[in-house]
Amino acid sequence: MNEVLAKYVGKDVGINLDKSHHLDAAELIAVHADYFTLRSAVDGHLHHVMCSNIMQVIEDPDGVEIRHLFTSNERFQLVIRIGHVVAYTPA
Repeated sequence: MNEVLAKYVGKDVGINLDKSHHLDAAELIAVHADYFTLRSAVDGHLHHVMCSNIMQVIEDPDGVEIRHLFTSNERFQLVIRIGHVVAYTPA
């Protein structure tokens, strides 16, 4: 997986950093053996994500279109979906 991610270092990718169902832009800063680093376009924070947390990677040289409800659509050559911890709280 690192070989695929490494091709996009320095570029914006689509990723579900904050919400499991919503993709946002983030700049892929670096790819390491066990994790990769992104800079969020929303708040500028650096996020270090374990590679084992990757659920799906979509790569398309023509771009994968991400549709947004109230803002313009975006297109990314690489889309990463990561797993989010879901905690169950009984009522």
